[in-house]
Amino acid sequence: MSLIRFEVTAERPKINSMLDVVVDGKTPSTCPFSVIPLEHWGSPYKTERGLVGEDLNRAIRLQSNGPTVVEVSMDWIGNHSTTWRDEIVDLALQQFATPPLRAL
Repeated sequence: MSLIRFEVTAERPKINSMLDVVVDGKTPSTCPFSVIPLEHWGSPYKTERGLVGEDLNRAIRLQSNGPTVVEVSMDWIGNHSTTWRDEIVDLALQQFATPPLRAL
């Protein structure tokens, strides 16, 4: 199985001035991401996401820690043919999830 590696980086999130409404006590923010294929497969791309809550926390952790690498197979890309670019960012953000709280 052939794996393709992508380097994902996040820039500092900024408050989304287009969405100045606070939703459920959370201020919507926009975070730019860059995705660079490491095996010269495909082209680098940039995307911007509106984030709140845990997703915003993950983006801040990614930005603070620097680039992270995501590996996926060609089959995975084939199965996500229309959404794989966004899902690469999702996979990178999953690496920075807040650990669940333990019961005492």
